Amino acid sequence: MVHWLTRKAQGFRPVLDVEYLCRLEAHLGEAVVAELLFDGLMELSDRLDRLTRLAESGDHEALGHLGHDLIATAGHLGLSALSIAAADMQRRLREPAGPRGQGPDARNLEIIAAPVRHLTEPSLNALTHHLSSLKAR
Repeated sequence: MVHWLTRKAQGFRPVLDVEYLCRLEAHLGEAVVAELLFDGLMELSDRLDRLTRLAESGDHEALGHLGHDLIATAGHLGLSALSIAAADMQRRLREPAGPRGQGPDARNLEIIAAPVRHLTEPSLNALTHHLSSLKAR
């Protein structure tokens, strides 16, 4: 079994919750989970591409909505680290900034989205690897 990990302040957090996916497989069957993961992988890939565009364009409101979607999508796919990073991004987007409390300015959106972007490749790779292992069985 491959362990996909990401660095956290107090240690490591798995990028992919394999135990969660194994429980899903036990309840739904490997074929159903493989189909869910394949569809989810395509959806997640599109959303993560959109994240980059929104952060670069400074679209604060759309980035917040996308963060909400990423929390759920990543969580359903067993990508707990990505889901947590998206939740943190969404929380940071809600924080007031500056003396007028107008929220983060457009220059900071790329910084706020950076942890999610950092987890994009490892998350997609881990999911692809798990999906390949299901198809090989």
